Amino acid sequence: MGLSLFSDHMLERLQGGRWLVGVSGGGDSVALLRLMIKTGLKDRMVVANFDHGWSRFGPESAEFVEKLCAKLDVPYVSGRGQTGKACANSEAVARDERYAWFESTVKAHGLDGVLVAHTRDDVVESFLIRAGKGSGLRGLAGMDAESHWHGMPLVRPLLDAGREGLRTYLRTMGQDWLDDPDNESGGSQRARVRKLMPQLEAIGIGAEGIAACVHALTDAEAALNAMVAQYEIKQAAKGGLELELAALQGVGVEIGVRVLARLMETLLPYTMVVRRSKRAALLVRLQSEGQGHATLGGLKFEWKQGVLQARLEQEA
Repeated sequence: MGLSLFSDHMLERLQGGRWLVGVSGGGDSVALLRLMIKTGLKDRMVVANFDHGWSRFGPESAEFVEKLCAKLDVPYVSGRGQTGKACANSEAVARDERYAWFESTVKAHGLDGVLVAHTRDDVVESFLIRAGKGSGLRGLAGMDAESHWHGMPLVRPLLDAGREGLRTYLRTMGQDWLDDPDNESGGSQRARVRKLMPQLEAIGIGAEGIAACVHALTDAEAALNAMVAQYEIKQAAKGGLELELAALQGVGVEIGVRVLARLMETLLPYTMVVRRSKRAALLVRLQSEGQGHATLGGLKFEWKQGVLQARLEQEA
């Protein structure tokens, strides 16, 4: 494992920027750090460790990563969160806090974005969790190799790598790493799914097969998004956006809910789009009622005379 781990396209992307590399001290992120150095990208990164303040593992992780960076002669920065683990939806809140700190650190150091060490195993675990919650195609499709958080590039160079393969790579060079006790205890849903994977492997449902399925779903997602991008959404005369209702007549549910999602994301770019079932219910009304109005996800929708208008609720 080495230079060939990064695709030619990914290697070119990494060589073309300067990056904040998120390193928790776990095997995946330590492997990303060592691979960046082996690939000749040592002078194109600053390592970042963020302690959420949840447990003793945070300070232990920060100390481990700081010492590793000193040994490897790599620039290092650290941050600490203010949100306690006991809050509602703590993992999502923690992610937002961590990414907000990443964003401010990227700006402070004049960097081009953040590298995170999500792997094929993370893709598989996310798929199983979301499938259990009844997610549609949009939720089941895999992570993108590059996405954005509030406009900040978020790059995932290791999506084709397996977790065990990365640890094998670290063992061959005598590089140690830390195991988060939260993952070992099975406290979170993701940790419990992770513990189930060997049982699924034993009955022939392996990570590689699930990942291939996710890849196919991701291709389908991209194709649908390309179709939705062709719909003409215009600026409304009195603010907001508008769309000819005829464009939604006769379309399948999957296309219709995606057009509505595009409207919502354009007006509220950094807000999670409301669940598919609620958008589907609005689509039914748009296709069957000549005129009407609805409020959904902080937006006001009004339709009459063949035109749908959407604007921020407080501006309606």
